[in-house]
Amino acid sequence: MQNNPLLNNIAFDIVKDKVIEDKTKQYMEEQEKKEKEEAEKKQGEGLVDLEEIDSEEERIMQKEMEKMRKTAESKREELAKKIKNEKYGSYTEIIETEFLDTMLKNEKVVCHFYHKDFERCKIIDKHLKIIAPEHRETLFVKIDAEKTPFFTAKLNVRVLPTIILFVKGKAIHRFIGFQDFGMNDDFPTINLSRQLVIFKMIQPKTKAEKGEVTIKRGKKDDSDEDDD
Repeated sequence: MQNNPLLNNIAFDIVKDKVIEDKTKQYMEEQEKKEKEEAEKKQGEGLVDLEEIDSEEERIMQKEMEKMRKTAESKREELAKKIKNEKYGSYTEIIETEFLDTMLKNEKVVCHFYHKDFERCKIIDKHLKIIAPEHRETLFVKIDAEKTPFFTAKLNVRVLPTIILFVKGKAIHRFIGFQDFGMNDDFPTINLSRQLVIFKMIQPKTKAEKGEVTIKRGKKDDSDEDDD
């Protein structure tokens, strides 16, 4: 075959175009691959960011929940303290279902077992109403023995009025009737106070409660006592 310049030029152009096409195709494929890899990388990075966001939100939520829990607990404690403070300093009545909680959840309790129709029980009520506001360190309560058959029997309460002293839920002593207060219906409040001091149920606030002052019959229970 003769060497034809025209054919040679055409052949060269065809080959050149083919090479350019191949190179272009290869370039496009490489670019597409690169873009795909970058997209996947970005997507992967995006997932990591989302996980971090979720983790941060979870930490914030846990922190808020812990804060709410502490706030609720604080409010419960404040309410319990308020209820306790309302009971201390007063002489209140409890019922049988409250008995165990009252004795076990309070350090010192003076409990009067009474009968609503007994006059001597009313006399004890009168004195305990005087003592309770002066001695907020101890809880003073009464319970209807007739409506508390289980604990009345369990504690062997046979004579009314009976006052039982509890320390940390344990009965440490009892006063039966008026035998420890002078045996008379008109005994002064100080006689009962002194007995409570002796058994360390209350802290003495006056010389009379300490037993350093003699109380004459007919005097007002507390107004004529000498203070420390």
